[in-house]
Amino acid sequence: MTIASMKFFSKMLDLKFTDAFVQYGITEEKLTTKTEREIFNFIDEYITRNGETPTPEEIAVKFEGFVYTPTNSSFDVLAEEINQNHAKNELIRLIQGRINAEDEFEKKENLNDLLNKKSGFELIDLLQKQLEQIKTETLTQKKVGLSLTEDYDWFFEEYENRKQGKSFKVWESKFPKLNRVLGGGYVSGNLYTFYGRSGRGKSIIMLEEAINAAVHGAKVLYWGLEMIAFEMFCRAYASLSSRQKLFRGSLTDEQLQQIFGNSDEILEQIREVGMDIDAGFPQKELMMTKLSDDLFVLLREFAKSLNDIIPGKLIFKTVDMKAFKDKSIKALHADIIQTKADFVVVDPVYLMHREFNTSRTAGGDLAKTVVALRELAGITQTAILTATQADEVDEEENENGVRELKPPKRKDVKKSSEIRDGSSYVIGLDTIDGRGILVPRKARSGGEGERIEIIFLPNYGIVRELPSIEEVKEYLADNPSF
Repeated sequence: MTIASMKFFSKMLDLKFTDAFVQYGITEEKLTTKTEREIFNFIDEYITRNGETPTPEEIAVKFEGFVYTPTNSSFDVLAEEINQNHAKNELIRLIQGRINAEDEFEKKENLNDLLNKKSGFELIDLLQKQLEQIKTETLTQKKVGLSLTEDYDWFFEEYENRKQGKSFKVWESKFPKLNRVLGGGYVSGNLYTFYGRSGRGKSIIMLEEAINAAVHGAKVLYWGLEMIAFEMFCRAYASLSSRQKLFRGSLTDEQLQQIFGNSDEILEQIREVGMDIDAGFPQKELMMTKLSDDLFVLLREFAKSLNDIIPGKLIFKTVDMKAFKDKSIKALHADIIQTKADFVVVDPVYLMHREFNTSRTAGGDLAKTVVALRELAGITQTAILTATQADEVDEEENENGVRELKPPKRKDVKKSSEIRDGSSYVIGLDTIDGRGILVPRKARSGGEGERIEIIFLPNYGIVRELPSIEEVKEYLADNPSF
């Protein structure tokens, strides 16, 4: 019998406070003895039936173990004492299973029983999970939320923290129009989802955004659940060398037609004066290890220079790494903490190890995983980008036999509607060789349905927003390079 529980019961009965158990999170499981639990259940059932608390005398007549104990202590203090005692009891159960022979809340998975059945790492995972659960269950919530009229000091403290970049960070998109739709960039604490049909460039677009964040000083963690590390490095080297204008080249007539084919006037101007474009190492040659000796030497020097060029960091954790076995939300959380990441990419979400589907509904496990991913963005104050597939549709070709760009609609998000509903922004995309389109399908600040056209030549690291016709005309007038 604990004194705190008797004081809590007595205060509750004195004040006739019917919602005390609910408000202060007191449950049957948190009470140590059988008598305490019986008193708890009697009071709870009495309130349900009668809409009021019983008197101390009624409790005393029914339960010999009830000790009426008036107190000046607040409910907060008493609830914290009960939770502290419950935390100790749960630790004992975690170690040996039961507190005593009469314990009704035995832990079947306890250290004493599992010590010779599980590996050391499995036991550590079990301990971490159970300790976090105990902490959550016994945390006494002394205040609900923030008061608009009373907590203005919090607001101005948060304002200064955000102004100084302490609690709120924004990482610009590589694509200016998308940046405007996002309200300035990717904001910490939010989940962003790219979706498109299979093989349409989702991974390439997210890698470009990850690189852009690193170039602007972010610590980026990239969970690649489809591509191997070597491929990621090849793509990154191609992109970064293009950004550094390592090479310049001319577009073929076919590429020009693909990119600027909607303006005969621009095509004629480019054909007349020529146009060079900044490019990077050829990705396919990198992948196939077919670089010439001279280019290989240049690549090595370029790779060594990146530490001086990029103020942030870009860390790849990919599917081919032997140590990358746990792809759960918990493992991602641990990696974010270890790398101190600001910006995270999970590519794609549906290949994560999924949260348990307690609802047993179709797609419920993925839905719970997305909810957990969104919560993780808030807990860690990171911007998290992920990808999923869009439903396949019949393809349409133009008169030259080239597939028409057809970005997926809002309803085409595949796997789970929770991906769409749980994301701050959802961006559809489609690409062909030379060109692509990004279309925000869900946006908080407007811009839904706005088409953002891009040049898409990832084999040479060229993935950038397509300039408008007016911008191209102005640029060509001054300098025939792009």
